[in-house]
Amino acid sequence: MEYIGDRKERAYRLSDYRNELPDALKVYNDIIRNLEIFLDNGIVHGDLSLFNILYFKGRVVVIDFPQAVRIRDSGNYYELFRRDCRNVSEYFARVGIKRDVERDLRL
Repeated sequence: MEYIGDRKERAYRLSDYRNELPDALKVYNDIIRNLEIFLDNGIVHGDLSLFNILYFKGRVVVIDFPQAVRIRDSGNYYELFRRDCRNVSEYFARVGIKRDVERDLRL
């Protein structure tokens, strides 16, 4: 386990940024890259939401993996993946980045 932050400030969940997110497009692209890494390694987070993504001074960290599934072992991985993508897309639409995560992934 790793502490995300510094001596003065902790990382915040994306849920703490209701209407404004510094570097929103960069954060979005970093999350897309994380999703690509997960897929490249055969996993789906399964509960990805603004509560499970930390942001600290330009750094994005995805947390909370106990419910993650291996694609090869799960018959419903695609449903979970689509929900993860929908959660991310809906959040970023609220902060002004109207994108479709599934289309932006290089699958």
